[in-house]
Amino acid sequence: MKKVLGNILIITIIIWTGAALTASAQNDSLPPIPLYENATSKNAPSPDNRNVVSVASDNATIFADNELRKFYNLYAAGKYHEALSLSKKMSTEHFGKFEHQVHQKYSIAAYKEMEYNEEADSVAKIFLKKNPFYTPNPYDPVSFREVLSNYYTMPRFSVWVSLANPFVYTQIDTVNVITIDTMQRKPDYDYNAFSVQLGFEYHIFKFLSIAVAPTFSFYNYTRSIQRHKFATYYYSEKYAVVSLPLRVEAGMYKENLFFAPSIYVGIQPKYVIKSRYQSYEDILGQLVEKPDYKSNTEVKNRFNYAIFGGARLSFNHTKRFTYFAEATFSMDMLPINDPSKKYSTYDALFRDLYINDVYRVKEISIMAGVKVNLQYSTEAKNGYGYYHK
Repeated sequence: MKKVLGNILIITIIIWTGAALTASAQNDSLPPIPLYENATSKNAPSPDNRNVVSVASDNATIFADNELRKFYNLYAAGKYHEALSLSKKMSTEHFGKFEHQVHQKYSIAAYKEMEYNEEADSVAKIFLKKNPFYTPNPYDPVSFREVLSNYYTMPRFSVWVSLANPFVYTQIDTVNVITIDTMQRKPDYDYNAFSVQLGFEYHIFKFLSIAVAPTFSFYNYTRSIQRHKFATYYYSEKYAVVSLPLRVEAGMYKENLFFAPSIYVGIQPKYVIKSRYQSYEDILGQLVEKPDYKSNTEVKNRFNYAIFGGARLSFNHTKRFTYFAEATFSMDMLPINDPSKKYSTYDALFRDLYINDVYRVKEISIMAGVKVNLQYSTEAKNGYGYYHK
């Protein structure tokens, strides 16, 4: 009896062992279940099918929108086609800035994973237009970072304000010498000036921009000439000019370029707003009584124009703000005083025997200012990119 029970136990053990081995062999022979149903990238994210999904970041943010959460879950599961189908049906009008970014980032990544490069690039351009200062971080999808690495943003429209210190040089055409000017035939001009400028710039091409820059300039000069050993004649004048420089600028603009040099040329219409003068003779040993300033605006060429050119060096502190310094050379095409009205300053003519000189001015202006970039465009690096609808 004991021998029979032993044989039954041995047979039972053999049967259970064979069944276990058979089950194990059948399980190993099944085809593997794909982890990502539609994955095409080795860098695809880990699946996350929780009811509430948090985006990995320094401060985890919970998606409050159910559709956005479902969209992210489909992307995380590698179901890119389903994710994009849902994306097209989603209403994003109620999204905040962060949710809009998430929606666009993962749409770009899904298009890229499915090798829809044209669509990925198109959405990337829209993303950068809305977020020109966005810098990808390590938590963003790898495919999204790959697409953005092919583009950069540059300012399309800018406004600047600047101050300038012009150094003025006179180019004398005619000096009306009188008989008492025995010691000196050519007068000396001593100019002081400053200007304020407000500029509006538009980039028509990648390296070319046009700008208009209304400018207010204020001049104060003294003309002096030694008439004889003990007497010097002084003619002082203060005048203000409003001008409208129109310029074309060519420069180097590249992403993260710390210093961006540029050159420019242009034409500058001018209009004399107001002018006043003072005329007197200083005789050694005598007390000088300086007369009051009088208007002589009408003797000026009130409408004038200059041609100019220069160079600017921009310091891109941030993408929004740019600081710059520039040097400009300009030359007036018409004389300051109207030759046909050279006898119109009657008191200077009859009291001091002075007749207005005919001269033009040249200026070298050193300017510094700050530019605010208000609108940005997306540019492809090295000619990269597909046709964008």
